[in-house]
Amino acid sequence: MKIFDKSIFLIKGKPGIGKTTLIKKLALAFDTKKLGGFYTEEIREKGIRVGFKIITFHSGSGILAHINFKSPYRISKYYVALEEFEKIVIPELEKAKAKPIILLDEIGKMELFSEKFKEKIKMIFNLDKIIVATIPVAQIEFIEKLEKFPRVKIYEITFQNRDSLLSILKEAIENLLFRFNNSGRS
Repeated sequence: MKIFDKSIFLIKGKPGIGKTTLIKKLALAFDTKKLGGFYTEEIREKGIRVGFKIITFHSGSGILAHINFKSPYRISKYYVALEEFEKIVIPELEKAKAKPIILLDEIGKMELFSEKFKEKIKMIFNLDKIIVATIPVAQIEFIEKLEKFPRVKIYEITFQNRDSLLSILKEAIENLLFRFNNSGRS
């Protein structure tokens, strides 16, 4: 029996709406010993976005995509550094299995070039863990399948609700952790 009934929170939103900021604020609200996963940050040069960096909670950081890379994997003007992404994120997702809270920013087009990443995400979604993941609004078959997992609750983040959404998620996670800790499984 699963302790966590609705414990996978998918945060759907347009680029620039605050999904990453939400994940970073959630990470600050909890002890990093309880966290696994990653978030992304823009790489800027002279005020212009030139790429994206991946930062994990326990396995370091690296480049996700950059305009100056050469790679067969490309979204818009950004070339995805698939090998570097997998080298950093796959070990982090493996470590995340031992953590009660898993934060994933983002399960998006760039990340989904990796078959290894997709396999780890499916594995994580089948664990009895608290998961908060950001997803794009674009229709992507893999994400549509994740949205159908029985424990999933989907929130759309907007400029109007992003502060209240942080409070809602913090409270939900705290309540789930309390249940977990009082189940004898901590």
